[in-house]
Amino acid sequence: PPNELRIAIARARDLKAMDAAVPFSSKGKTSDPYVKVKLEGFSDKKTKTRMKTLAPVWNDSSFTFDLVAGQKGTSTESQPKEVELEVMDYDLVGSDDFLGLVVLKLDELLEAKHKPVSK
Repeated sequence: PPNELRIAIARARDLKAMDAAVPFSSKGKTSDPYVKVKLEGFSDKKTKTRMKTLAPVWNDSSFTFDLVAGQKGTSTESQPKEVELEVMDYDLVGSDDFLGLVVLKLDELLEAKHKPVSK
């Protein structure tokens, strides 16, 4: 559909290790990454957490946003302008750790339709 935004999360690489298997040791350092997808006016979406990896693959994670239904009663000026992809490290205890953020401008994505985005 023409007013649908579909975002597929494929993979990440070279992530920062946030978890240490052995305290004060460099052995076994990994992260438990997941991606939060944020689009203004919509509920945040989230991929599955990939445990103990610095190069996660999420080929099974895609999200669809209905830009008309999700923005009922709003004008085109208030349509979302960008999508945020925030990579986080899951922690069982305490708050999750920030790993990175990519902000994609929707008008640029529309110009580059069907081309993969990598940053």
